[in-house]
Amino acid sequence: MNNHPYDFIQSLLIENHRLFSLTHCWLMTWDHIHQLLKNAQEAESALMKHCSHRPVVKLFTPDEKGTWLLTELSLHDPEMAYGLCDIGDGFPNLNFVSITGLFMRRGPLNYPVVRERDFTPTKTLKEYAEESFEVRRVVA
Repeated sequence: MNNHPYDFIQSLLIENHRLFSLTHCWLMTWDHIHQLLKNAQEAESALMKHCSHRPVVKLFTPDEKGTWLLTELSLHDPEMAYGLCDIGDGFPNLNFVSITGLFMRRGPLNYPVVRERDFTPTKTLKEYAEESFEVRRVVA
């Protein structure tokens, strides 16, 4: 039986070998992965249904307008992350995105998606989303 609140997350990290590939993608750190899973676990609990987390990681394409603010990894498929997704088409949305898809994505100059290392969220995902829907792009 899991007594510590993080036992479930630890077991998921150990049991799901796909998570190992996430850190090798350079898109997120182990600390990011841990927080993304913790947020997902909280979001699934009955007490946190109406909670909006702050983004954990910001990813972007240096040579186009793509931006992703991620708050959770799916507990059912940790290869999928949830957040505010903007491929640069003027229609940002809250959705799941494939980590592998982001890793494979290339902009017009063939630059890969990268993590903004100095990103410090100042708002919840809901607040970023509301602003992004209004200006038709992610501003973070």
